[in-house]
Amino acid sequence: MYGDDFSEAHTEFKRGNYDVVRSLTTKSIKAQPKEIDPRMLFLYTSTESNPKEIDKILTSVKSPYLYESNLYWKSIKIYLDRLFVLGDNELLIKWGKHLIKDGKGSSYYLDGMLLYAVSLKELQNTREAQQCLSEIEEGNRPDLIEKVQALREKWKKEAQ
Repeated sequence: MYGDDFSEAHTEFKRGNYDVVRSLTTKSIKAQPKEIDPRMLFLYTSTESNPKEIDKILTSVKSPYLYESNLYWKSIKIYLDRLFVLGDNELLIKWGKHLIKDGKGSSYYLDGMLLYAVSLKELQNTREAQQCLSEIEEGNRPDLIEKVQALREKWKKEAQ
């Protein structure tokens, strides 16, 4: 069943028909919110421009079976990126907490945690932000360790 819906949505995505993709994926997600194809969720998150609508959909489909899908966590990471750019710290904190609680095994965990840490710092929660940075460093990803070190230096200068 999912193959046909996904195939059509993916074809429209490749064509750049994002309004069509959003319509197709929204319909599919609402029809089967507890048995959603993670690929449809990914396409939806990639094409929906309203962060509040994404929040509603993601909240409606939260399910442990989805947490096993790396595409689910990629959808969350894309959403966190968008929230970061928009400066929506409230929703970023909400979904960052979800990532930390349920997404630890995901390959998007550390990247999402970095966004979460920056948002925590912007909300003056420096202690928790620093804890996140420490966990990122423990993840042994050189690309992120460099970013963490740069953030620590920046925050230290700001505190002076």
